[in-house]
Amino acid sequence: MQLSLRTLLDYLDDALEPAQTRAIGQQVAHDAEAQQLLSRIREVTRRRRMTTPPNGPHHPRFEPHTVAAYLDGTLADEEAKTLEQVCLESDVHLAELASCHQILTLAMGEPALVPPTAVKRMYALVKGKETTPGRKPVVPARRRALVEQSAARASQPNRGPDGAPIAHPVGGDGSTWGIGDSRQPTWLRWALPLAAAAVLLLVLGAFLWPKRNDLFRDPNVRQARLKSAPEGGNAADSPSSSSASHGSSADSSSGSGSPESSGSGGAASGLGSGSGSGSGSGSESTPPLKVKRWLEDPSMNRVALGKVGPGLPKLPYMLVAQKVEGEKSDPWQGWDRLALGTPIQSADTLMALPGFRANIDLDKEVELLLWGNVPPFFMNQPLLESAVVLHENRDYDVDLTLLRGRIVLTNHKANSPATVRIRFYNEKERKEAWDVTLEPDAEVGVERVGGYRVDDPVDLRTGLPPVTAASLVLLKGEAKIRLDEFRRVSLQASGPGATAPALVIWDNIGPGAAVHALDPDTVKLWNRSLPDTPQAKAMGGAMNALETLASKKALNLALKETLEAPGAGRESRYLGVYCWGAIDNLPALLDALGDPNDNRSEKRDAAYVALQSWGCRQAGNDLKIFDALLAKRYNKDDAAVVLQLLHGISDEQRGRPETWDWLIQQLKNDKPAIGYLAFLRLFSLVPDVAKNPRLAFNPAADKTQKDNVFRAWKELIPDGKLPPPPK
Repeated sequence: MQLSLRTLLDYLDDALEPAQTRAIGQQVAHDAEAQQLLSRIREVTRRRRMTTPPNGPHHPRFEPHTVAAYLDGTLADEEAKTLEQVCLESDVHLAELASCHQILTLAMGEPALVPPTAVKRMYALVKGKETTPGRKPVVPARRRALVEQSAARASQPNRGPDGAPIAHPVGGDGSTWGIGDSRQPTWLRWALPLAAAAVLLLVLGAFLWPKRNDLFRDPNVRQARLKSAPEGGNAADSPSSSSASHGSSADSSSGSGSPESSGSGGAASGLGSGSGSGSGSGSESTPPLKVKRWLEDPSMNRVALGKVGPGLPKLPYMLVAQKVEGEKSDPWQGWDRLALGTPIQSADTLMALPGFRANIDLDKEVELLLWGNVPPFFMNQPLLESAVVLHENRDYDVDLTLLRGRIVLTNHKANSPATVRIRFYNEKERKEAWDVTLEPDAEVGVERVGGYRVDDPVDLRTGLPPVTAASLVLLKGEAKIRLDEFRRVSLQASGPGATAPALVIWDNIGPGAAVHALDPDTVKLWNRSLPDTPQAKAMGGAMNALETLASKKALNLALKETLEAPGAGRESRYLGVYCWGAIDNLPALLDALGDPNDNRSEKRDAAYVALQSWGCRQAGNDLKIFDALLAKRYNKDDAAVVLQLLHGISDEQRGRPETWDWLIQQLKNDKPAIGYLAFLRLFSLVPDVAKNPRLAFNPAADKTQKDNVFRAWKELIPDGKLPPPPK
């Protein structure tokens, strides 16, 4: 039997014959893609907060009749292939199809079985006249009286006071329906209720039609419009009110609408044109009210929005940028260092490399700090570089996409708030953003990090986004935050009833953003000074040397020289590899991880951290790593092993002896990267390893040394055994 999406669904839901099930199971056991798809189907059908497939003319391929025909096996081959392609490209459609198949399998394959005794008991519950055999039907009293009255009239006509007979009007069916008869002809019995319903609908329509714009509009936009209406007039009825309100908003906030009054989706821009003013009331040129959605796609126009600001005292400082324009042969090409005072363009990718800080002074009196980090500095999360993209948006002082890392936003306006839109997630038809209103001198910090869940399978189909978490901390002042389309939160850093410093946390697997109290340990993580340690000072020196090189040549060349210089120190090697990952130089990371000629571990350790960080940025990066490994002459099995070791070992796998046998066996793999990754997993999972130097593994050592390390690990964890407990 040929493997297809439908046969895999039958296999999962046990809808096949035993022989077919065995045949499919054997095929799946030898097909990695089928195993991946089965894992993905199980995951999407159990995922919380999964939406339903969108409807409309843009999604004609997922019509209910088409899905039913596909599940019945009657859909044409070409249409079936199209439907399967839609499901393979979208988790939402795949979950819908798999759930429909599961429900139909349960409903059709397992009919309800009612015991005969239960049937007898149910029928015995009712013993009334309706169950008496031979009983004549009961005619209601009113109907019986009307029948008798009609018969009497037909046999003897009525007579008036003068004794003359009175003629009875006769209906089309032979019945009389005069004033004294309450019966109606058959057609009136259904026509009159329909006519009454039609009249009611007309009355309701006449009442609601003038108010249709107010009833079906975002209530936030309606409220903003009423607030901005002139006294004595109705904002909904005045054609000039929208223009007047927009003009006053632009004057009060430097041309940017507050998210509190605009519905936070840029809806204030719909209250008039970009240049509307309070004058010219009643002008015919005023455009109609236009409401935007809560979260529109960002603008990618390239305009100047600010300049590179001065660096912070005693902190490594460098800002690099990659222009959105032009073709690049490799993703790590086109990065340039920006000097002090250089104009900042929207739509370009702006980055503070790992460990560096970079200030951007924006035109709307808002300061943006990009905060890079490296392990020698104080860090408890996998934060390395900080990268953002700024967008042109007349409705906000700042509109940016936080790609990864940590940033700080400060409002330097003296007397007015600053409005900021922070976009931080756009994966698999899901978009997330926060609209922040910063009061004067207020400051917030925002982080976005990714991570692997060891229970998730290796993703080679770009179907499972990595775990992504975002957090916002109010560091100073007051702020209002719109968390989503329905919720707003006010935070205060001082004053009576203070609720801040406050922490807002979101991730892509939970129910949404939540507000928490900010504990002192979290506040310490936002201390901008560097730790006073020898390692931190040495890393600072390496950063200053890299900044000097980057001011003279292209960034990729400066990084290469930093790594290959004869006198390059330990920190320079760490820094260079971290920066390779920051600018997407994936081949260089893999070379550093698997260098068979370098006895030093700095490049391999840094490559391991950078590869994990790079793989967790977005869905599809696992597949990119897999393809890059194939380009480095890894076979498919070895490439899959590398990805598995990067993801980690789950708790369930740790409880199986064969897992440890497999890890130790990888120490003898001819690929240095695989041996080193296996050693890192063993080193992190087995207690007290650091106390035994015989267990230390160097992938650049000769075969004899590797064999000795292999035997030492086998002595510690024999075949079929688990690691010993900690002493």
